[in-house]
Amino acid sequence: EVISIRQKDIGINLRSTPATYLDIADAIRALFAKANHVAQAYFSFNSKGACPACQGKGVIISDMAYMDSIETVCEVCHGTRYSEEVLKYQYKGKNIAEVMDMTVRQAIQFFEDADFVKKLDTLVQVGLGYLHLNQSMTTLSGGELQRVKLASKLDERGQIFILDEPTDGLHLDDIRRLMKLFNQMTDQGNNRCHDGHTDHIVTDVLHKLVDNYIKHTDICHDSEEQDREHKQCCGRAGALKSTFDQVSDLTDGVISTKDKN
Repeated sequence: EVISIRQKDIGINLRSTPATYLDIADAIRALFAKANHVAQAYFSFNSKGACPACQGKGVIISDMAYMDSIETVCEVCHGTRYSEEVLKYQYKGKNIAEVMDMTVRQAIQFFEDADFVKKLDTLVQVGLGYLHLNQSMTTLSGGELQRVKLASKLDERGQIFILDEPTDGLHLDDIRRLMKLFNQMTDQGNNRCHDGHTDHIVTDVLHKLVDNYIKHTDICHDSEEQDREHKQCCGRAGALKSTFDQVSDLTDGVISTKDKN
């Protein structure tokens, strides 16, 4: 199967959030329902728990006819999306709106050993631990949407991933985190195709090509001449890897200097 992860719309709308996209919202609602002995639907802003004024959107959309619509924060729920009745119920001392407003990292600590924490951790792995559980997906950049989709696919095995400039616009530390993650995906039996020109991606790919060349040509040779040619090729390959590293280190130094300034 080919999994395409691009910086385009990934099937979201105004009601889409990281919690709903990763399919953990129902699990959180179930915990609230069990703790308060009420129906799970009360903790959904798409059902009984919705604010009556904005219908669970958190904003009021004003149609301006031939102009772009105007969105204003709902004055009744103040953007929480929930009705006042629902906010009276609590789980571990917090109501549903407070919990859903947590960042991914905060939620991991709050829910501790819950089964869905593993899904939250995938967002941290792709560098999105700062997102809020209830954050509208329409507010995310193309790169963030791409990484949310990537997070939902990290358990895949034996697939072909097509990634459209996954490191575009990212800080050097985030690029390094993603490159480490990409290599883990490859170790899991996946193949990946990158559409990008970041020097760290190019260096990583060339490193693997050189390593594979040395690995697959390190066999017995029929003559001393073939053995000598093989050693020369490996020497040139090693020198090429050294050049890659020098260029990468030079780039890192330039970026670090810019950060300090």
